[in-house]
Amino acid sequence: MLSSQEDPLTVQRSIQLGAMGFIPRSAPSSQMFEALRTVLAHGIYVPPMSLSGITLPVPARPCTSPAELGLTPRQTQVLRLVLEGKPLKLIARELGLSHNTAKTHVSAVLRALDVTTRTQAIVAANRMGLVLQE
Repeated sequence: MLSSQEDPLTVQRSIQLGAMGFIPRSAPSSQMFEALRTVLAHGIYVPPMSLSGITLPVPARPCTSPAELGLTPRQTQVLRLVLEGKPLKLIARELGLSHNTAKTHVSAVLRALDVTTRTQAIVAANRMGLVLQE
């Protein structure tokens, strides 16, 4: 999504409604290329710092930890990277996994969150109030 609006709530709402990326119209071309690469690699792009300071709505189903969802420590690492909007290729690289293994973990995370896409996973985790420990 390309927009002249840049406020954090507009960015958040766009992602919640299914946008795979959000690019402010004022963004430099380098940021636009980065966003395009991320989205084309099946990631989710949001401008740096665009979601900081947002108070999320009260969770529909309170859930404070990945363990409550039945996620393993490795799946929790994968979830963290999905929530950062990382594409599958980078998730595999950062965790030292094969592409297929990373894909299997992402699928398990999506099942645990009862969603079918990574965009929906981000929205679901936000709604649940999911807390990932560092």
